[in-house]
Amino acid sequence: MSRLSWAMRRRLYQQASSQLENGLTLAQVIEDFRERQDRRGRKRAAEAAHEVGRQVRDGKTLMAAMGTSLSDLECSVLDAGEKAGQLPDAMRLVLDVRELTTRLRQKLQASFFAPTVYLATLYVVLLLIGGYIVPQFLDILPIGKWTDWAYAMYWMGQLAVGWPAPVIFGSLGVYAVWSWWALPRWSGPGRRFCDQHVFPFTAYREITGFTWAMSFVALLRAKVPDIAALEGQIGSASPWLASRLRPIRLGLADGLDLAEAMRQTGNGFPSLDLIDEVGAYAGFDDFTEKITVAVRQNAEVIERQLLVKGMAMSAVFTGLMFLAFVVLQLGSNSLSSILTSSMGQF
Repeated sequence: MSRLSWAMRRRLYQQASSQLENGLTLAQVIEDFRERQDRRGRKRAAEAAHEVGRQVRDGKTLMAAMGTSLSDLECSVLDAGEKAGQLPDAMRLVLDVRELTTRLRQKLQASFFAPTVYLATLYVVLLLIGGYIVPQFLDILPIGKWTDWAYAMYWMGQLAVGWPAPVIFGSLGVYAVWSWWALPRWSGPGRRFCDQHVFPFTAYREITGFTWAMSFVALLRAKVPDIAALEGQIGSASPWLASRLRPIRLGLADGLDLAEAMRQTGNGFPSLDLIDEVGAYAGFDDFTEKITVAVRQNAEVIERQLLVKGMAMSAVFTGLMFLAFVVLQLGSNSLSSILTSSMGQF
């Protein structure tokens, strides 16, 4: 069965959130959406919408009709919205949260794009020194006579053509693949430390925590009890997120307020600042509205932190690249002096 991609689901949510409030039924909205996609030649999207519409007409909820194509966020928010009769608001919330999380991920990628380019450029410079420049001089002058900056240039070139480069870049590659796998899955010993101190686990905790907090607040606004909301989220969460939510649920079941339940887990999830904000507004009649504002402000802080980290890494790699050029220049001057001195001895 064809499934609606996120791009198509986003179009559906944008269309449905206004049409439902203007009196159309969900089945009518989906059929209108299907016809629009069919007219635009999007056959697969039209087929998927037809199947969703058929299941809705048969009595299924939108969440159940869409099935496995939905993200965890969409499942929990749409389910709560349909139960509370606030499906248009739920759709708008999904669009809002997805836009914010997408922007955070784009900022994360943009922050580390420049450092990656600088690192690759640095490696090319070192490779040029070690694979082309140094061998030419070794044919003329034995390594035993290389001193001072000349030897520093030789050593720097060996980093690229010797064993260090494969080890360093291989280790970085292995770590990147492993962390990509571990981010949503690993919840064992050591993960708490990584969540607080090791990239990319710190960024993942903050972004996932923001997404969870927004969806949890949406469930509370839909009059879903906090424990029931957490149980539903745990059921559709990744192994890591579930491991962070279960202790919070146990704390609530033991009679703790939300902030204290978060604090006593010791995980710092979703973030220490956000936990303090939850504690500050506990008991307020407009608690969910205040926390929604706090979560959005927290997302802005995360954006700024990602930019700062990216700028810092860019500065480090830029400095290393210029250092390589300085060593190259000084090493060349040193070699010229050594060669001149050697020729003068004949």
